[in-house]
Amino acid sequence: MRWKAILGLGIAICVLCIIAESASAYVRYNPQGPDRRLFPGYQWTVLADTTAEELICLRWMIAQTPTWHYVHCQKVETPADAWICTIPDEIPDAEVTYQFYKAAAVSACDPNGNTSEWTSPNSFDTVIDSITLNQPNLQTPYLRASLIGLLWVVCGAIVIVWRHRQR
Repeated sequence: MRWKAILGLGIAICVLCIIAESASAYVRYNPQGPDRRLFPGYQWTVLADTTAEELICLRWMIAQTPTWHYVHCQKVETPADAWICTIPDEIPDAEVTYQFYKAAAVSACDPNGNTSEWTSPNSFDTVIDSITLNQPNLQTPYLRASLIGLLWVVCGAIVIVWRHRQR
């Protein structure tokens, strides 16, 4: 009977993780660097909960020239919360620092306007061998919940086998 209680607790925790994640505002992306290398440029797929009056914006800075550049991302149809963000320029052998944020559509990504939900600044090196593409993103709530659920199943199986051997 005790294992049923543990299993029930595990299921409840998984459900709470999914509900809490979906209820909060989000801007998700691959923090290791761009998803795709274009010729020229770099591109991310960003997932965000935006309204019709909001844009997702990208700002980036090249380490050798510390000036921020701003661009708004393009909304795509599927999935409904996806945006494609592109640094259009080829940046040879440099470190690029970047951030995503939400902005009011009327501000056209002006960082002094109405902005919110700035992501942490991240960076990547544009040396071709150093760019990591298409790594799994554990920020997806369903993937994270699935991994937690799998962990609970494995723990439950270990407990069942251990109890069976105790008899």
